[in-house]
Amino acid sequence: MAVLSRVPKGCLAWNQTLNINPPWIPTRLTVPSINNAAPDGSLTASILHEDATAASDHFLSYTIANGYGNILCLSAVAKAINRSWLMMQYSGFALSPYACFNVTAGTIGVVSATIIARGIVSLGSGWYRCYASAVCPNNTSTSPRFYIGEADDDITFNGLNQDSLYIWRPQISFGYVPEDIEQSLTTEVPRT
Repeated sequence: MAVLSRVPKGCLAWNQTLNINPPWIPTRLTVPSINNAAPDGSLTASILHEDATAASDHFLSYTIANGYGNILCLSAVAKAINRSWLMMQYSGFALSPYACFNVTAGTIGVVSATIIARGIVSLGSGWYRCYASAVCPNNTSTSPRFYIGEADDDITFNGLNQDSLYIWRPQISFGYVPEDIEQSLTTEVPRT
């Protein structure tokens, strides 16, 4: 009996090993710890630690293939440490759709016109599940990115060599909304 993944081929399920390079590519940040308290009580949340690079952006990315017309949903659970803003962006798409999230206040900031769905949901204790969906405009690959933000729609700043955000279970899947967290943790066994 085969085991099927809930996340469609070509998409990325949540991943606890954000400090592995590849598949995750850190740019002007490190992931020094992946053993931090997460919303479910496990020690599986990661830290995004910005470096001290001046006038730059600090992000984590992953490249996937996709197809014209697919609706993709980028999501992650995040919590503020020394920064309050998380930006999610579809790099490689025309106009690079993006959405900004304040993970201190639990609000949505600037959202580009090409984002077709977005949301932020409190999971308690300062944790927020953020998501943003966009339509794939062509058959090229995309590099979903998680940026540390200094303020709303502000990802270019002087880094302070500090722990900035917690991130947990980043995911990209098909559809307007993300996979259910619990469902993405398990696998399905087909009925015969």
